[in-house]
Amino acid sequence: MKNFEEYVLELENIAALALSGRNSKVDDLNPKQYLNGKVGTELRRRVSLDYRQRIGAFFTSEGLRTLTISSSFLNSHDGLVWDPACGAGDLLLRVTETLPATLDLAITLNIWGQQLCGRDIEPVFVRAAKARLVLAAYLRGARRQPGIRLSLTKVFPLIHVGDSLVNPPSFKPTRIVLNPPFIAINQKIEQGWGAGSVSAAAVFIDKCLEIAVPDARIAAILPDVLRTGSRYARWRAEVQKIAEITRLHVYGAFDPQADVDVFIVELKVKSLNLEPVIGTDPWGICRTSVSATLGDYCTVAVGPVVPHRHKIAGPDLPYLHAKDAPQWGVMENIVSRRQFAGTTFQPPFVVIRRTSSPSDKFRAVGTLVACNERVAVENHLIVCKPNDGSLASCNKIMQVLHANTTNEWLNGRIRCRHLTVDSVKDIPWVKAKNNRVT
Repeated sequence: MKNFEEYVLELENIAALALSGRNSKVDDLNPKQYLNGKVGTELRRRVSLDYRQRIGAFFTSEGLRTLTISSSFLNSHDGLVWDPACGAGDLLLRVTETLPATLDLAITLNIWGQQLCGRDIEPVFVRAAKARLVLAAYLRGARRQPGIRLSLTKVFPLIHVGDSLVNPPSFKPTRIVLNPPFIAINQKIEQGWGAGSVSAAAVFIDKCLEIAVPDARIAAILPDVLRTGSRYARWRAEVQKIAEITRLHVYGAFDPQADVDVFIVELKVKSLNLEPVIGTDPWGICRTSVSATLGDYCTVAVGPVVPHRHKIAGPDLPYLHAKDAPQWGVMENIVSRRQFAGTTFQPPFVVIRRTSSPSDKFRAVGTLVACNERVAVENHLIVCKPNDGSLASCNKIMQVLHANTTNEWLNGRIRCRHLTVDSVKDIPWVKAKNNRVT
């Protein structure tokens, strides 16, 4: 992070010039560039991808922040605006677009400073956010007036270093904006929707809903696993008890380096916690409207073998893991073997790789398993065992998985990087040709 701090010092120096009234020098340095994507470019250039992934540091692009915070959200009402994971202040910059700005820089910063609240655990990010907000006011025409002394350390007193999950603010914001970290954290979930390692983004939304007043609005960028993942079904139900989903947009890949698909959601906090209306799905999950699905023709399950968790014990069996399963191929002989005492599967059956991206040519890549012995299957594979146990049905399953309609359907249904049992079960059963998939 030290290399990025050098860039932030540069940014702070330009903000200090604006605060001191040295306007011509500020203009010579093209301050507008510091409000667009340059800060994100510098973070990527100066901080390793590995470290950024560990702490979940991926700044919001100019286009994404505009799409996230709609005009109706900006104009909804006055009051405190809180960003619980503000980073370099991208979403707060979007909020300032409708805040009043005067010709007096001190007055403008005072108005904005009483309304904009933010926290981040990285001190250098907080410094960058404050400096960029000063430049945003400058670019709105606000200038330091003679005789007025301004200090970068004293502006925006409600934006500071802190952990919003540990010490949430005492005030009650009426608008919340956030692009939280997507990393996994160990957190005790009081609402009971999860345990152990869960997405930090889900916990951030919980915390926002906990402190928000009735009718408060929330605009958030969240990983698609929260929208479509089976594990977060109870989380979605809890959110719907507390808030109404007023807008949802499936965006796609957040960032080429982040390698995660996201969606944008706007929430409005309810006056009372109410159960979601049965039959409604505001999360935009593509449900199958056809009469038959893949789950009607086979049993679907995740492979039960977790290689580094299960002991080498039990009968010696063929062992199938993802790297050995040929794409769209047929396995009549499995070379790898291991002892396993848990659930196994009698061929024929089809396995699907769980790792799957919307950028892949095929979302559900299948392999037909047709050996003679029962097989132990690794947990990176999903098993589809036809109800009638026939090889012909396995071939039909392979053809359904290979169909373009299946790719299109899955891209609408689930955009996180792992297929779920439910999403596979819901795949529409299209008419399958008699020929094998090759």
